Amino acid sequence: MSLSRSKTAIGVAAVAALFTLTALDAAQAQTRTRSRAVQGAYGAGYTSQHTGTRTPGAYTGSTSRTYNNGATATRSGSATANGDGSVSYSGARTGAAGGSQSTWGTVYATDDGHARESTYTNANGASATVDKDVSYTEDGRVVTRDTSTSNGRTTSSTRTTSY
Repeated sequence: MSLSRSKTAIGVAAVAALFTLTALDAAQAQTRTRSRAVQGAYGAGYTSQHTGTRTPGAYTGSTSRTYNNGATATRSGSATANGDGSVSYSGARTGAAGGSQSTWGTVYATDDGHARESTYTNANGASATVDKDVSYTEDGRVVTRDTSTSNGRTTSSTRTTSY
């Protein structure tokens, strides 16, 4: 998975956590475990196990996938609802080839949408900080993204999508 796709997946999970963590009460605290095996053509396949625990204001989860060739990929993450209505999150993954990445940040609601401040670091210590603001107007959705990397590169973009 590319760094961009991974950042998107982590961000989507954090936004989802923003809307679900605050609604959970003590009676709903729970842990779930799910296992599955997938087999395809020519010996391709894997087994995986996911465990997730939800408590009032928090979620912690981990997944491990072992491929038929013996390679293993893992990922784990957590999200916590903060008293100000924001959600802080962290996550880590290690791919089947051994590469790893970690992330942490905060997602919060704004008057016209939501914003996310994130930092991503790979196994070599290279990092990127991304500030993303999503706002909704009468005309469409506006996404502004500012990125800076540990090697000094910075980018800024704004994209508007009409309804």
